[in-house]
Amino acid sequence: MKHYDFDRPSDLRDLVFQYEVVSQKGTVLSLEETAFLQLVIFFEKEHSVAKAMSVINQAIAQHKFSGILHKKKAELLLTEQNSELALESLDRAEVFGQPIKDVDMLRARAFVHLGKFNEALELLGNLRFYEYLGRQERSELLFTESCIHEKLQQFEQMYESLRDALLENPDNEKALERFWVAVELCKKHQDSIDLHHYILDINPYNYRAWYNIGHAYYSTNQYVEAIEAFEYAFLINEEFEHAYRDYAEICFEMKYYDKALRCYLEFVEHFEADADILAKIGQCLQYTDKIGKAKIYFFRALGLDQRNDEVYFHIGECYAQENLWPSAIHFYRQAIRLDNEREDYLFSLAKAYMALGRNKKAAPLFLKAVEAAPEQTTYWITYALFYLKQGQMYKALEIIEDAELNSCGADIYFCKAAFLFMLEKDKDAMEAMREGLSIDYSQHELLFELLPDRKEDKKIKDILNYFKYE
Repeated sequence: MKHYDFDRPSDLRDLVFQYEVVSQKGTVLSLEETAFLQLVIFFEKEHSVAKAMSVINQAIAQHKFSGILHKKKAELLLTEQNSELALESLDRAEVFGQPIKDVDMLRARAFVHLGKFNEALELLGNLRFYEYLGRQERSELLFTESCIHEKLQQFEQMYESLRDALLENPDNEKALERFWVAVELCKKHQDSIDLHHYILDINPYNYRAWYNIGHAYYSTNQYVEAIEAFEYAFLINEEFEHAYRDYAEICFEMKYYDKALRCYLEFVEHFEADADILAKIGQCLQYTDKIGKAKIYFFRALGLDQRNDEVYFHIGECYAQENLWPSAIHFYRQAIRLDNEREDYLFSLAKAYMALGRNKKAAPLFLKAVEAAPEQTTYWITYALFYLKQGQMYKALEIIEDAELNSCGADIYFCKAAFLFMLEKDKDAMEAMREGLSIDYSQHELLFELLPDRKEDKKIKDILNYFKYE
């Protein structure tokens, strides 16, 4: 029986090669239990559970009384969620001398798979006080306990078990992965920040801790800190996909489009880009006036997902920015074909028809848009101005009065004031102005955009000065 030195990678490669050759011949290698274990671990890492199981069965056939081999078989069976057989292997592992703490940890996992949560919690509770339990083992025990609480929807207990697991071992990867979920469920964001500061003081290169604290910062509206935390996470681990996505998403939400764009472009260097990522790149380029490049990415996104209504809409927006209205209309209509309830799609198509003077097409679309989103004051004002440009002053005023009933915005009152001044109803116009100024003084410039010749009107200036210094 050959002795292998597994500190030398060449010995492991040699062992795997020999095993593969012998297996193809239908025979079995005669090996020490340590060599068998190395083979099992190798195939586990290669995600070849079937091969690992075949090896462990051959190993046990040669070393029937090896507790460690029976324990390893139980671990493999648990991976396949074959818990009943795993429990049988664990009984043998205990009989053949494996430490009770190791066996009971695995038994608890088997009980969880079988839905025997109380039995699992009882085992783990007894193990907590085991004299020879190390900190890493205690951390694993607490993590398993947290999984049980999660399945029982006992989220406070889940949070506490994960917190304690991380206090025992701040580098417990599995506990870190689930911790931010527990934080979200229990809304313990500030506690999470404090705990992760403690973890990062111990190991500032713990990328999972940076990621978790990023989520906690985001949930407490500390967006700049969240962005920095997610950036640290993917700088430490360049293959950590979620950190790139979350960093870019927050930058996008905050309208830091250049930062978001850089991150999305870096993302596609490391990972395969899906339609959503390509669309986000397109939007970043669109919002920074790089229209030509934006369209390239939008069309690439369509190549991956031809039923993405938002991508069609944004291509339409690009053509609208270039005043290429027929092309804009084509893509807006494609977006509406896929989702005919989006008010922004209806509104943009209406504006495109208006730009081409196709008023009969535009009017019903403006109406649909304000009916779909009556709180959007911009839609109402554009709809009213649509009729104003056609000389239908009273129709425009009627729309703005409808807007008063359905939305609440200073801009509605300033628009109404402008229309009333145009109709020489100055008293009513002044009253509408006062309403608007009492809501938001800063929006009064809309009045002068519609009526630039009234900017020096003494009565209007007096009202503005009154509200400015009130």
